[in-house]
Amino acid sequence: MHRMLTIALILILAVSNSAYSQGSSNVTLLANVNEYPSTGYNECWGYTAPDGREYALLGVINGSSIIDITDTDNPNEVNFIPSPSSTWKDMKTYQEYAYVVVDGVSMGLQIIDLSDLPNSAPLISTYTGNGFGASHNIYIDEANALLYAQASSSVRILSLADPENPVQLNVFASTSTHDIYVRNNLAYISDGWDLSFSIFNVSEPASPQFLQSIIPASFGYAHNAWTSEDGNYLFTTEEVPASLSVKIWDISEIDNISLVGDYLASAGGRPHNVFVKGDYAYISHYWDGLRILDISEPEIAAEAGYYDTYPGSGGNYEGAWGTYPFFSSGKVLISDRATGLYVVYFQGAFEGELNNYDKSVNAGWNIVGLPNAPVNTNYQELFPGADENTLFSFDGTYQMEESLTTGKGYWLNFSESATVPMTGHELTSTTIPLQQGWNLISGVSGNVSFNSIIDPDGIVIPNSLFGFEGTYQNVDELVQGTGYWINADDAGEITIDMNASQSSLSSGNSRESYIRTFPALHIQESATDLDQTLYFGVQLPPDADLREYEMPPLGPEGVFDARFRSGHRISEAEEFLLDIQSVHYPIEISISNLGALKPPPTGFQTVLQEIVDGRAAHTHFLSGDQSIRITNPQVKTLLFSRSHGSQIPADFNLQQNYPNPFNPSTTIAFELPQESTVSLTVFNSAGQKVKSLVNTILPAGIHQSLWDGTDESGIPVSSGMYLYRVSATLDGSTMYSNVKRMTLIK
Repeated sequence: MHRMLTIALILILAVSNSAYSQGSSNVTLLANVNEYPSTGYNECWGYTAPDGREYALLGVINGSSIIDITDTDNPNEVNFIPSPSSTWKDMKTYQEYAYVVVDGVSMGLQIIDLSDLPNSAPLISTYTGNGFGASHNIYIDEANALLYAQASSSVRILSLADPENPVQLNVFASTSTHDIYVRNNLAYISDGWDLSFSIFNVSEPASPQFLQSIIPASFGYAHNAWTSEDGNYLFTTEEVPASLSVKIWDISEIDNISLVGDYLASAGGRPHNVFVKGDYAYISHYWDGLRILDISEPEIAAEAGYYDTYPGSGGNYEGAWGTYPFFSSGKVLISDRATGLYVVYFQGAFEGELNNYDKSVNAGWNIVGLPNAPVNTNYQELFPGADENTLFSFDGTYQMEESLTTGKGYWLNFSESATVPMTGHELTSTTIPLQQGWNLISGVSGNVSFNSIIDPDGIVIPNSLFGFEGTYQNVDELVQGTGYWINADDAGEITIDMNASQSSLSSGNSRESYIRTFPALHIQESATDLDQTLYFGVQLPPDADLREYEMPPLGPEGVFDARFRSGHRISEAEEFLLDIQSVHYPIEISISNLGALKPPPTGFQTVLQEIVDGRAAHTHFLSGDQSIRITNPQVKTLLFSRSHGSQIPADFNLQQNYPNPFNPSTTIAFELPQESTVSLTVFNSAGQKVKSLVNTILPAGIHQSLWDGTDESGIPVSSGMYLYRVSATLDGSTMYSNVKRMTLIK
């Protein structure tokens, strides 16, 4: 189920009566998703997929909403999974699965498959073994593949060795449990109305050992607990009665635990849940919203930032219920009971270094990628000068996108060239899933050579990395911020790492040197000077892999491209079709390195036929270093043929110039059945000589000459009708003479 959600981007307005949805200057609102306002919400959690996309798991009273928040300008609900209606819900993730429980009603443990995101996230089963019914809280010890689930007076331990089929290992604990957190084989149980926090050694799940209890002097409801990352401090919340602070305990000595600090956002405030990441504690504080504490020195913990989701009226339990700060990107989730999911950014939640990169883009189409991991990945935010609706990814076909993902490449069009500053979190490594065939990819926050790509399954076809600078170019390095094509012979994964050593992948230099020894066909847009070079007469070794000479898929309309119909840059055939994609005519075509043909041809000629609607519209002949010009924009295909021997016409002949009318140049072809002294001259309508094009001895064959619309001095002539005359003489005797008309239009 895919549904574009209603997005409420809440602006912080300087209006005296607006106290709603405000935050500190260092906590930035990215999105608010409130799709079920009449139903209400509870918990939230987060998930980062292997491809780097980020998802929010939002608890709704009657189900769970899984939301793609990779592009926070366009959050998208991937699936809604119904559950019995309950005020209380908890959810956690493990590997590519999510686990959901509810309290107050018997449901069991829902297991959701996340492996097909962003396409789907189905409920695959509900575990009810050993009487598993209602549960208020779960925690997953990922290191040991164990799920801990709260029951009314106990804690269940389930093995997730097979994530789709949990197996209960044990049930333990005291008379009352509400919440459980496990770290380094120590379980911290919030005992609810037992008014204490109990610590157990769970290194042996079959026989947990009680170690110690913490009993706050305030005697509040023991709601939840979380440790600092070094395990030396425990942060606890008590929820009721109101005005009980978050307490900070020194637990470095388990037999000598002491209270060293506390925090309360406001008088009458009600902290709900606390989570710790790095030097910060994140508190969902009901009507005080998200509160962030700097706990680098726990004894003097101080508020470092906040974002208030609370509307300012309602019951005691309205406002921020849950939070999730564990995305490496710095995004933090908040779930509000009434107004849904909030995605905010806090620099302290980001893992890594910031990267600043100035990306240069050309007017027209570019292939771009993320040089780092920005907070907002929407293309209009990243590239404000980009044309609307021109961001395309590739998944076998082109797909229009709104946002970019790290590791992927995208086509993007610009009306004019620009330099775009891009700031984001440093990206030193990225793992990229590849499909069989061509893929658009991008690199990391630094340049990485092609032969440093980590390809554990050997799926990358050697020499298949192509960049784009107006035309496709075979390259051997991924430059940050730029997208590239790469070809794979099977589906799998590759990793691009700034610190990777060189692998066995070939850079392609030796292959390029080899094919450049063969005759080259040059196809050029006159207006842009963009040039594509193709090679013919190629004789590949028997063990050569033709896929190494394959070109990537055609770019979007407007991208100049020329290739053999086979999709390759080389041809071993004597006759072949050549396909052209261009919006800028005329197209110039020339040949070089003919001497590389084996054996060298005598009187060699190339025949190019313009194909329009499947029929030959015009025929061109090339000899030696001559070139031709294609002026008809309907010509997208050329039929190319060649001969190793002479093509001797039966008679003298002067062909009509092509094109006609013309501007600015035209080609004049003539045929000689024998060697002759030839003159080809252009006259104006008054019979005055304008320019001599040919005056030399030529061998038998088909010849052509280009008139560029200038006189003998190189000065352009005016529009009008002109005459051209060819004369062929032998030993002073005229063998042939003919005159034809042509029209220059400016």
